[in-house]
Amino acid sequence: MQARLLVGVGLCTLVGFAVRPELANAKPIGPSLFCSSYPDASACAGRVVNCAHCHDGAPPWLNPYGLTVGINLWADPSFSAVEDDYERCLPNALAMAEADDSDEDGVPNREEIDVGTGPGDATSVFLGDVIPSGAPNPDFSVGTYDPRFALRRVMITYCGRSPSYEELAELAAASDAGAFLHERLDQCLSSEYWRQEALHRLADPKVRPERATGLEGEFILADYSWDYRLFSFVLSGSRDARDLLLATYHVGERDQMVEGIIEQVPGSMAGKPMRMGSGQPLQPPRRAGMITTQWFLVMNTMFSALPRSTAAQAYRAYLGSDISENDGIHPVVGEPRDVDQKGVRDAACATCHSTLDPLSYAFADYNGIKVGMNDNPSGQYDPNRSAWDGDGVIFGERVKDLVDWAHFAANSDAFLRNIGEMFYQQALGHLPTPRDLTEFIANWKALPEDDYRAEKFIHRLVDSAAFGVP
Repeated sequence: MQARLLVGVGLCTLVGFAVRPELANAKPIGPSLFCSSYPDASACAGRVVNCAHCHDGAPPWLNPYGLTVGINLWADPSFSAVEDDYERCLPNALAMAEADDSDEDGVPNREEIDVGTGPGDATSVFLGDVIPSGAPNPDFSVGTYDPRFALRRVMITYCGRSPSYEELAELAAASDAGAFLHERLDQCLSSEYWRQEALHRLADPKVRPERATGLEGEFILADYSWDYRLFSFVLSGSRDARDLLLATYHVGERDQMVEGIIEQVPGSMAGKPMRMGSGQPLQPPRRAGMITTQWFLVMNTMFSALPRSTAAQAYRAYLGSDISENDGIHPVVGEPRDVDQKGVRDAACATCHSTLDPLSYAFADYNGIKVGMNDNPSGQYDPNRSAWDGDGVIFGERVKDLVDWAHFAANSDAFLRNIGEMFYQQALGHLPTPRDLTEFIANWKALPEDDYRAEKFIHRLVDSAAFGVP
């Protein structure tokens, strides 16, 4: 209530708050302070909350919830807009806003935070479970887990086809429908369709293939077939999913005459004669799975001295945070330093680059496109490549090199949640809804006890209400 009473006198102050440069330097700490105040919020599970929780689109503009919190800040006589004051006063301002309904959607802010909807977005609202109505569904048991419905989804998602009449009849006759369902799932997860088609389509946004430069012809920049093989290899065969970022091996064709028969290949791989970019030249001690393939480095780093695009794509593809959308902001004190003089210390840039630039330092020792006279060093490690000193930083942890960076990333909750969201969206066509978040979070948090095997998560997903309840 206090926030509403202060709107008249506080709005002009908040307009100033939105553009004052001294406040722009402090704002990046907001997501981490929000999550330390609400550690059990689903928006904070495995990540920090997105800036859009309080901002309209992007900082500095505030949405209704951000306005409520901001007014509470300025109503605090001890608040003077320096960073220490944010750390001390923002939790109190958040607590004061809990009883308000800032977006006027009928749900108090604290309740929206708990269920996972946006307290500043009236279109983001969870109205509870829907009670089925109307005539009974002739095919499925609406509102309860239906093995017939789940089998149809299993077969389409993981085998690439609908269940046959015989399979539906077997399910109907099975004494244990759940066991039958998981038996069929295991068959699908060992199929050629899963390894050569479904997993490759999951890899598409991470690999971002470009046929003209990466597959055919004598002068390709890099061969992304290696990326697809590694991705499929790691996420099948009951292997450790963390090898997406930790693999020091490559995956090659065992028999070039039989497509799809792949195997782990140690060491570096020279390219074919007269086909630059056709191998994997990086030595194993400098490998970090998918984020050090020649294709990944060539297409993301290109000629950049500080590979911001490379770090941003790794952060987006494997940790689920898109810095361009103000996701995953973990500011580092003293950053950005603007080591390559790109103007990133400007107020409009500093918020994101306080996280992005420290993420990028570990990638700076790897070439992008760099063609030599007699060889192809593209995507190679070069400790003399960068002209500045600086430790990489990820999730507030300083790392000595990219291999160390990948270790912290692969063992983070952000990596686990991203794996879960990838398979969830593949099966259901959308990210988890507020109704499903508790079950979803429990399932991806179980990945360590399942030895990080993707198949185990998928089995848990198939058992979930989100998957099997029509």
